[in-house]
Amino acid sequence: MLGFQMGTLGEEFAVLQDNTYEERLVTHLTIPPPGNIPSYSYEPLYRWGRVWLALGAAHGDALVRVMVFNGMTGQWQAGDWEAPDQGRTRQMLEEGTQMVILGRKQRCAGETSPRNPIGWLIETESRAVTPPRGSRGIPTSPADL
Repeated sequence: MLGFQMGTLGEEFAVLQDNTYEERLVTHLTIPPPGNIPSYSYEPLYRWGRVWLALGAAHGDALVRVMVFNGMTGQWQAGDWEAPDQGRTRQMLEEGTQMVILGRKQRCAGETSPRNPIGWLIETESRAVTPPRGSRGIPTSPADL
């Protein structure tokens, strides 16, 4: 893996059972991390490969609303993920994913927010990139790129 980001979600419910959410309680993740160039970029030496999102809970299962924005298609996708007790749910994100919004979700009306930390982890890997070749088939120097 080339890089990662990690953190925890707040303890309050950010998303209600009807999928409405409180903006101040959700967590916004930028993919790839700021300062890095995504795989669909034309920059030849710094391209990201696959990206995974993992969720896990410390004290009992938890439900998390995951909203993903793909910058290549301009589309949002959303779904509910289980953050398992003492385990991890891990899924690969589509190429072109630029933003992920996470929020602890209320399962049913009247459910109270438990003191159960939910951790998130973004893992990224680099993609092998071949630099362009010079006029004689010899790779150009980085200064020539």
